[in-house]
Amino acid sequence: MSDALPLVTGLLPAWNAEEFIQPTLDALSAQTYQNYRVIASVDLCTDRTAEIIRAHASKDPRFRVIEQTERLGWIGNINALFDAADGPYFHFAFHDDLILPDYVAACVDRLENNPATVLAFTDMDTSYTDGRVDNHVYTLMEGVTSPETRAAKVISMKGAWWTPNRGVFRASAARAVGGMKKHRAGEFIADWHWLLSLAMEGEFKHVPRALVKKRFMENSLSQSWLWSFWKVLAAKEQAAKIIIASKLSILAKSRLLILLAFRFFKTTVGRAWRGFRSAK
Repeated sequence: MSDALPLVTGLLPAWNAEEFIQPTLDALSAQTYQNYRVIASVDLCTDRTAEIIRAHASKDPRFRVIEQTERLGWIGNINALFDAADGPYFHFAFHDDLILPDYVAACVDRLENNPATVLAFTDMDTSYTDGRVDNHVYTLMEGVTSPETRAAKVISMKGAWWTPNRGVFRASAARAVGGMKKHRAGEFIADWHWLLSLAMEGEFKHVPRALVKKRFMENSLSQSWLWSFWKVLAAKEQAAKIIIASKLSILAKSRLLILLAFRFFKTTVGRAWRGFRSAK
């Protein structure tokens, strides 16, 4: 490893992933960035996930494995990784994602050359169980320096808004926002709240290359999220709390809260109206 380069730590929350975890581990080991480590936190599993990761770590000294003795859940496991990690830069190494060899290097280059940037991310290809593959490019944050405008773009949920969640981010920003948080609907779209918080901390930079390959599995967390009125309401309530607690001006907070309410009204009423029309 080169001490001249800032340390990047990959945070791998793993749970019941024995069928597909090995390619993820291989992709992490293949990173070309020269000052890189991975911490894997294995939530309490019923399969061989921990055994597979331990075997891989025995061959790659950059890996450290933590085995949880009680079920933490996705958010609890991520926050455990935050507590265990060090260095100026982190990235989520989700157990069903594959990153190409120059992913970390490309993202760190954006961060090192842009001090106001808290998150650097790439394009993403997603594959589904039916064989379909989609390419996701998110450019709505390009050149946006206003925290309020960045927050508004996250609130709008336009385009592939979830793509930046698979970027390299500053550890200081993660600690400033207090890590991941549950709310009244549990872990439902907690990645949206995470990005909203980060957007108010600093800029997002985009690397125009698909260096992340997301694999949707039958048990992928986001595939299990059921969108209901009450879950959406709880998610919007949490977003409102994040906005109110931010460092933005009262006027900026007010505008964002109005936008949040408008988006909720548009989404819920629109779905109800479409359901009413289809039932006629």
